[in-house]
Amino acid sequence: MSRRLNIFFATSLAVTLASAGGCWPTKAKQNPPMEGDVPVVVMPTAGGGDFQSTRPQDPVKTTQQFFELEMYELSAPIGAFSTNADFWKPFDETFLGYRQNELLKLNGFRIGKAPLTELAYLTDKLADAESQESSLIGSRGKDFELPMKRSLDRQDIFYFDQDGRMIAKSYEPSENIFALSFRQTPRTSDHVRLAIAPAVREFQERLTRGQKPGEDPKFERPQTFFELGIELDLGADECLVISAADLAAQNKLVVGRAFMIEERPAQLVEKVMVIIPRLRGELKEVVPQGRQGK
Repeated sequence: MSRRLNIFFATSLAVTLASAGGCWPTKAKQNPPMEGDVPVVVMPTAGGGDFQSTRPQDPVKTTQQFFELEMYELSAPIGAFSTNADFWKPFDETFLGYRQNELLKLNGFRIGKAPLTELAYLTDKLADAESQESSLIGSRGKDFELPMKRSLDRQDIFYFDQDGRMIAKSYEPSENIFALSFRQTPRTSDHVRLAIAPAVREFQERLTRGQKPGEDPKFERPQTFFELGIELDLGADECLVISAADLAAQNKLVVGRAFMIEERPAQLVEKVMVIIPRLRGELKEVVPQGRQGK
C-alpha cells in the first residue's frame, strides 16, 4: 500500500554581492548629502582631498530551485537491513563524525548516505520489502512529520545523552514520529539541507477550566530527542538511509527500537527510511518582495 503527499512551497538562495566599505571623513560634520530620497555614500579617494560618491547597490538577488523530496518507508524481517553487511557496503556512515555516529548507534539508529548510482545495487536487496511512499515538492519544508508508530497505549523508552548518561521515561497513550525540516542549501542550488529528529507525542486527558459538559480534551506534550537529531546537506545525486542498529534488536527499551522495529504477531519487523532529493523545474533568479529597485 502506498501513499503520496505533495506539498508545494518555495525557498530562496541568497547570492552575495561584494560591496566596498568606507567611512565618513573626520572633518565632515554635516548630514550625508541626498539625491532625491536616496542617500549618497561619500568615501575619500586615495589622494585624501577629493571625494567620490556611490549610490546604494541594486537589491540582492536570489535564486529559487524546486525539489521533490522522495521518501520511502521499507519494512522487512529483522536483520534484513540493520545487520546486513552487504546492504551497507555502498553507504558512508562516517559523514556525521565519529562522536555523533557512535551516539546514534548506542541509541539504536544506523544512518548512511550513498550516491544514487548505487540504487541499482540496492534494488535486489529491497525487492522483498514492504514499502510506503510519500513526497514533498518544493524547497522549504518546515515542521513536517513522518509517522513511525501510532496509537501506543504505553511505552517505556531510554536513551543515552552525549555524556553517556542513560535517561528513561514512560509515556502514556502516544505516537512516535520523525520531525523533519528541509530547505535549499545556502549558496548551493543542487543540495537540500535536511534536519531530522525522533520525537514522541504524548496524549493525556485532563480537566481544563471552561470545559464543556461531556468533553474529554486531549493535551499534547511532544518530546523531541534533539541530541539524536541530525542535520546534513544532501545532494541531488545522493540518497540517505535511516535504519535500526544492532542494539535496537537486542534491547526492547532503546529509543531506536521504539521507532524502527515493529512487533507483529508472528515476527519482528524492522523499518528503513530512504530519502532522495530530486531537482524539479529550472533554477530561477528572483528579487525578494519589498526589496525591488525603484
